[in-house]
Amino acid sequence: MKLWLNRNLLGTIAVGCALWCAVSSNRLYSQLGPASAPPSPTSMQVVSTTTVNGVQQLVVLDQSLRSLAVYHVDATGNVQLRSVRALMWDLRMEEFNGQAPTPSELKRVQP
Repeated sequence: MKLWLNRNLLGTIAVGCALWCAVSSNRLYSQLGPASAPPSPTSMQVVSTTTVNGVQQLVVLDQSLRSLAVYHVDATGNVQLRSVRALMWDLRMEEFNGQAPTPSELKRVQP
């Protein structure tokens, strides 16, 4: 029963996100004229995993906004937004928690 509930909840959230993107993007872009195309409905991806605590974790990646959101769904079906992050600055970093040789070290030894 719990697995069935989790699968149905995930499906409902994924379909809801896709519909919301499709409907809201049409309203937003309809006033910009024909030169601006709305983002593809497939620009949002949802990945579901189960944590060691038994909580279902949904990671939502919006490629058009370059943002990431994390939701937790407990056994009773309560959904909590755990984190949201814009990825723009993360993706511009040259190194973070890397091992030697780092990109800056390699640049120094270039002829």
